[in-house]
Amino acid sequence: MNTPSQNPPGTPEILVERLRDAGYAAEAVEEAAGGVVAVAGLVTLQDGTQVFAKTILGPDSDVFAVESAGLAELRSRGGVNTPDVLYVSPRLLVLERMRPRRDDEHFWERLAHMVAALHMSTVTERFGWHRDGRLGRMRQDNTWETDGHAFFAERRILRWLPEPLVEAAFDREERRALERLCGSLPELILLQPPPV
Repeated sequence: MNTPSQNPPGTPEILVERLRDAGYAAEAVEEAAGGVVAVAGLVTLQDGTQVFAKTILGPDSDVFAVESAGLAELRSRGGVNTPDVLYVSPRLLVLERMRPRRDDEHFWERLAHMVAALHMSTVTERFGWHRDGRLGRMRQDNTWETDGHAFFAERRILRWLPEPLVEAAFDREERRALERLCGSLPELILLQPPPV
């Protein structure tokens, strides 16, 4: 359910302006809540079509190119139902509108099969991806690695410890506990084949 976001005043107008610059005539924008990186919303165009659009405030970034590539990869490799990317630039991402899922027992079974198929279709000899990803505005290091425990520890957990929000949230003992946990991963988790 979309509710008004906590974006600064005037941000929906920025989305409308950037849509117009990309050739989309917006009639109305229902802002999406919950995001901290982008101004986003369900946009009704003048012809009645609805799309989902996002823009970022601040300097241009590759965040939307990375998201677009990730959506394409999920669809092509694992058959995941992702929205079509209608437009992508450093400042704007326009996606087809997707309908809400039906919440029934068949949905969860289909989801389980889809996730299993995705993981089975991406088995390789290394962990990582051909490009770095994004976690919000922060770069996510996807450098190839043959050791899955090291990849997960160094690039998915320990990598975030120096970030200011994490430093503020974790005391010294909690940080050491995470470091010990990462050091114990080979004993805690069986070696798995790498997914892409």
